[in-house]
Formats: sequence, structure tokens, C-alpha cells
Amino acid sequence: MNRTSIPEDHVWIQGTFVYNLNDLRIRHRLRDEFRFVGIAKQNDEGRFTSADNDYRNRMRYLILFNYPLIKKEGTTKLFAVFGDEFFLNLGSNAGKTFLNQNRFIGG
Repeated sequence: MNRTSIPEDHVWIQGTFVYNLNDLRIRHRLRDEFRFVGIAKQNDEGRFTSADNDYRNRMRYLILFNYPLIKKEGTTKLFAVFGDEFFLNLGSNAGKTFLNQNRFIGG
């Protein structure tokens, strides 16, 4: 089997906003990723190599809820966390899928 490592480099800007509603902490994060993804090309021998890079843009939004369950001496010892992060492909080369990924977080 021909395994080729395809490089992918990311540069991003992000903004985070955190606020509290009594004991519930809510975190919002918006990240704009500038991605440079290697393109696999097949050579004359049938092997794949990475020759060029393709620029892609992806927006990520995260909302995270954090709630303390057990506090002792003013310190949180146990907390519950729940959140969601979704990834949106943007731009002319976004492909057929606008919604790239959706990650649920819990613990």
C-alpha cells in the first residue's frame, strides 16, 4: 500500500468571549483558519506525492458550558462540561460540503 503524508499548515485568527451566569461559565470562540493543504498527485510509477498546495478557508465556532458540581474551600473539585463546535468551509474552493464537521463535547 502506498502511504503518502500530505502536509497541511494552518494559520488562524480567533476571538474568545467568556462570561458567567451565576455559577455557569459560558465560552464562545470564533476562529478563522487559513489552511494550506497539500495536493496528492500520482506519478508515472503509480505512487502519490505531494507537489502543490491548495488554499482553503474554514470558520470554526465553539460554545462551551462549564458548571461546577462540587466546590470545596472555594475551589472547584468537580465540574460538568458541555459544548459544541462546528466547522464551516468558506470560499470558492469549499467543495460540496458547507458544514465540514460538528463536534459535541461533554464530560
